[in-house]
Amino acid sequence: MKNQKSEIIYVGKAKNLKNRVTSYFRESADHTPKVASMVEHVYDYDFIVTDSEYEALVLECSLIKQHQPKYNILLKDDKGYTYLCFSDEPYPRLTVEKNKKKSGDYLGPYMSGYVAREAARETNRVFRLPTCHRRFPEDFKKTRPCLNYHIKQCMGVCRGYISQESYAEIIQQAKAYIQMGSTDSVKRMQAEMERAAEELDFERAAMLRDRIAAVTKAGETQKIMDAALEEADVIAMAEHGGTQCVSILRYRGRRLFDKETFFFQENASREEVMDSYLTQYYEHHRADIPKNIVLEFAMPNQEMYEQLFTGFAGFRVRITVPQRGTLCQFVQLSRNNANEELAIRFNRTGREVQALEELGSVLGLPPAAAVY
Repeated sequence: MKNQKSEIIYVGKAKNLKNRVTSYFRESADHTPKVASMVEHVYDYDFIVTDSEYEALVLECSLIKQHQPKYNILLKDDKGYTYLCFSDEPYPRLTVEKNKKKSGDYLGPYMSGYVAREAARETNRVFRLPTCHRRFPEDFKKTRPCLNYHIKQCMGVCRGYISQESYAEIIQQAKAYIQMGSTDSVKRMQAEMERAAEELDFERAAMLRDRIAAVTKAGETQKIMDAALEEADVIAMAEHGGTQCVSILRYRGRRLFDKETFFFQENASREEVMDSYLTQYYEHHRADIPKNIVLEFAMPNQEMYEQLFTGFAGFRVRITVPQRGTLCQFVQLSRNNANEELAIRFNRTGREVQALEELGSVLGLPPAAAVY
């Protein structure tokens, strides 16, 4: 669809192009404000015939990415990115940063600031990294260790007994813990502990033993997020008051790595909204497509999407729609996140949003009618 200036304002695909185009211009068409505005600006249109739905899907992705049409569902947000930063100093600190202004070693980006803060908090606690404002080595032995040292929440760098080399090794272990998760970190530290014991370095072996215990304990508090999913995106949707919220939970290294949410106001079915969301999201995130994508409901032509995402990623990508078992718990967790995001937007509780949506479904009401 083009406006009077020949600018592309909408790109779409359809099995029956005639029916799809005429549906926009029927006199009795009940359009959402966005679609109505688009129709008012349509001056001309063009089309490209493809040999298969898969080709049409690839072409739609390419055209939307190229032209950024105003009236397509575009995955935009103004939240920005959050990073984990190991500062550039003799004894680095782990902090959460909203940008990359200061020098250091950055991990991320994270779309969810909450996930980044929790990762930093847990890593600082497990590896007992200093979180105070003292400068090292300038402030060695100037004052007594703070409370965090006495309650075993800090290794006590301020005492001046930890060499820069030993501290750098701990920082490398902390980075591995963030990047690979608790399972791989434990294996690496277990091997280091056994090597230290063979070399009769029992002090180092004991330190690694305590660190392994701390990492293992931290992992036990996240069993539901550290069991079945090694690398996957779990995607679910909630609707309320004509607004759809898509939640994606990103699992890497058998743990929850990040979360993203997107809002849409489309007069379309769940499948149509999810279709636009999936293709555009993974078109823009080709470098981070997981091997598994877990969906709340089945999509038409699921094999076609697997083929498309496999082409994006360069390896086999599987799409799963669980009906029972542990994976259903992950899907429900993603759906709960979507409900909570809608609850915040509509000033309700997550349970209210979910209950109203289920009641509207039982009564056969369209999503837009579920406004109470």
